[in-house]
Amino acid sequence: MSQIATHWATNQVNISWRAKFILMVLAFYADDENYFCSVTKRQLAASTGLSMNSVSLCLKELKGANLIKKKPKYNERNVQIANSYWILINNEGGKL
Repeated sequence: MSQIATHWATNQVNISWRAKFILMVLAFYADDENYFCSVTKRQLAASTGLSMNSVSLCLKELKGANLIKKKPKYNERNVQIANSYWILINNEGGKL
C-alpha cells in the first residue's frame, strides 16, 4: 500500500465518488516506487462492492481524467487476461 498514493487519491475532486473509491482502492494496491497496481477488475469489484460494469466505467473515467494509465497483460497464447495500472500522481491531471 502506498501512503503517498492514498493521500493523493483522497484529494482528487473532479471525479465521481465511485471513481474516487476505485482510485483509493488502486492506491491500496499500489507500490511506493512507481505507483504500479496489479489488480483485476474482478478484485476491484469484490473490494468495493461495485459491479464489474461500474468498475469498468470508473476506470474509463479515471483514465479520461488522466489520473491512471493502463497496460494490457497477456498470457503465453497472447490472449489478454488483465490490465496493469499506474496511478499518475506526478501528472498534471491530478493534484498532489
